[in-house]
Amino acid sequence: MALVRKPVDLNTPMTIDLCGRSYVRSPLTRSEIERAGFKSISLPHIRMGEDWHKAVARVMKIKKALMVVGEAGGGKDVIGETVANRINYPLYSLSIKPELDINEYVSSTSLEGDGIGGTESRVKEGQLAKAVKGVKFVRGGKEYVQPCFILISDIDRANPRQIEVLRQALQSDGNAYLTCPVTGQPIPVHPDTMWYFTSNSGVDGDGGAGNITQDMDASIANRMVSCHVPPPSESFERGIIMSKFGEVLTKDQVKLLVGCVRAMKKSLKENHTGLEVSVRSSQAVASYVISEMPYGVSFEDALRQSFEDLFSGFFMEPDNRALIQGAIDPKIGSKWVDQQSV
Repeated sequence: MALVRKPVDLNTPMTIDLCGRSYVRSPLTRSEIERAGFKSISLPHIRMGEDWHKAVARVMKIKKALMVVGEAGGGKDVIGETVANRINYPLYSLSIKPELDINEYVSSTSLEGDGIGGTESRVKEGQLAKAVKGVKFVRGGKEYVQPCFILISDIDRANPRQIEVLRQALQSDGNAYLTCPVTGQPIPVHPDTMWYFTSNSGVDGDGGAGNITQDMDASIANRMVSCHVPPPSESFERGIIMSKFGEVLTKDQVKLLVGCVRAMKKSLKENHTGLEVSVRSSQAVASYVISEMPYGVSFEDALRQSFEDLFSGFFMEPDNRALIQGAIDPKIGSKWVDQQSV
């Protein structure tokens, strides 16, 4: 029997389960999302099984801007992307940097031909302005608007000028808006827009991690709710590596790789070296190993060498460099010992 696909029925919208909570899934197609200028990503290997993942699913039901706070590399951004993927919302993401002018993502001016040989200045709408309005689509001859999922990373690095652009957009009284920096006119924010912020520090600092952050604006924090992100579990780290490198690395190889990185992280942290080790470190190791194996290097040798090439250079003291080797030797075996046994 041929497979017959049913047309989208907006009167009976599709719902999905997200960590035990029911969410309405956007009916947009991938092409509709991408034509509108937004991301439609696939993260099939990410499993939302951590306790804080479940908290995110519970909290986002109340339709308040959410800030997830925790140490770097805990998977904050990837879980935001995963939520957007699961509910099929158009994803717009922005990372805060000191030099970033958020207004440029709201609107700007450009010179365009006037049709009679001259030029004129026109207001160009930015992607952030488009995101807060949502994506228009048509079904059955009727127009609808699908809200977007807006992910803003490192909000704790935002300076007062950057925060000011977002302040009114986070109001929850139905009067949320961005201000067009060119015309001064308000740009209404769709009331069902999902705001998801990530931060390495809270209102009480970063727990001594030494992150470059700004004092959090109390009026912005008051417009949000927040979930705490503990260090990721080993199984979650493996899931992230498998999602990106699973076509090349086996599960056993990923298990060993992640185990080595976590052992290094523990050793360096216990000895107060100041080097931050995270899931990003595991991704760097995986990339290195995959790039070396085509040259005839075994997985184990490439893995062992990756720690020397990627992390030892951070340290001037030989004792600190030795911490790395001492951490991974019990996991992967000492090269010296291996040579003696030949």
